[in-house]
Amino acid sequence: MYFRTNQAANVTADRDTNALESGEEPEQVALMRDDLLTTTLESTEAKPILPVGALIGAAFFGGALAVTIIGGDNARRLGRSNKDFFWVLLGLAAGIATLAIWALVLEPDGFARSNFGILNRGVGFAIAGLFYMVHRFAYRAMQMTGRQSPS
Repeated sequence: MYFRTNQAANVTADRDTNALESGEEPEQVALMRDDLLTTTLESTEAKPILPVGALIGAAFFGGALAVTIIGGDNARRLGRSNKDFFWVLLGLAAGIATLAIWALVLEPDGFARSNFGILNRGVGFAIAGLFYMVHRFAYRAMQMTGRQSPS
């Protein structure tokens, strides 16, 4: 694209040199320069990410899968979906493993439910810490710029 633009400018400049020598007006160069100076990028407002409190609340009340959903949403808001894909898969695997342990190893009585709650919250807090470490630059930038989170 850059080569074509320069090539077109060179051809146009050659025509204008010939046009000036013959006494004609170089209109095409003026039109081309106007096209090159127009803005093509639009400013878009970046979406702020969910706060650390949302990760902690999701870890306590929802467990590993809830934290993974919030961490994945923050990755999408930051435009890091491809970079954080591994961490989201790791969180999903940990959440599914927690459910599998509860379903296969623990019996569904009152004592097992409390153990599952402790296990699920512990894994959830670990994943919340992982997502905080992955996105800590964004949390610091939000704090320094004074941007408010959506919640």
